[in-house]
Amino acid sequence: MGKFIRFEEIDAWKLLFELVKEIYKVTNYEKVVKDFAFKDKFKEQLYLYLQTLQKDLRETL
Repeated sequence: MGKFIRFEEIDAWKLLFELVKEIYKVTNYEKVVKDFAFKDKFKEQLYLYLQTLQKDLRETL
């Protein structure tokens, strides 16, 4: 494995970020948009995953 300068260069980060973008698209569909609690909780959890991964990567790089 090569040396990384930024966490955005790591494949796991790229995949997670793409997953988050896709889930944001899905949660904008009409049936999901109506369930505000579900949508908000789901997006909040995704954001926390991104933050955790980013924090862990910063500590190891």
